[in-house]
Amino acid sequence: MDENGTLEPLLHQSITKAGLTSEGQSAAQWIESVPEENAPDWEESNVMHGINGLMYCNWEVSVNHGDKIRMLLAGFGSEEGIHSPRVIGQVLKVMGTPSQSEMIMPAVSRAADIEAVNDGQWPALCDIQDHVYAGMIGTLMVGNARRTSMVSV
Repeated sequence: MDENGTLEPLLHQSITKAGLTSEGQSAAQWIESVPEENAPDWEESNVMHGINGLMYCNWEVSVNHGDKIRMLLAGFGSEEGIHSPRVIGQVLKVMGTPSQSEMIMPAVSRAADIEAVNDGQWPALCDIQDHVYAGMIGTLMVGNARRTSMVSV
């Protein structure tokens, strides 16, 4: 999610509520006052990465040992929105071919099947480190499951 453009009204509201503006200064004036050499850092700090709209391990799915799971993987965004989803401890099968991760380009979608055979709590993440730091990580729990989320079987 790019909060620099698509959520501009919310960005202005957040800047104002955070008290970053001086008295009489609008959020737009504050954004304009960011020195040009800091602009790329400012824009990057507002790019968020998530799984199903959830960030920082708030995406959580519980399944039973042996369950078959289908993950629908899709890439959205600009040419910089390349993702490489992986579920540690499990094997993804994309079009019948086993792999540890799958490269997802913008405007591309794939179905990945997993047979949950390794019990435990496993990170589901994007192999792009910048994306993990920006929140693109969740948890797949394999064992005696209480369903916490919709899972395609």
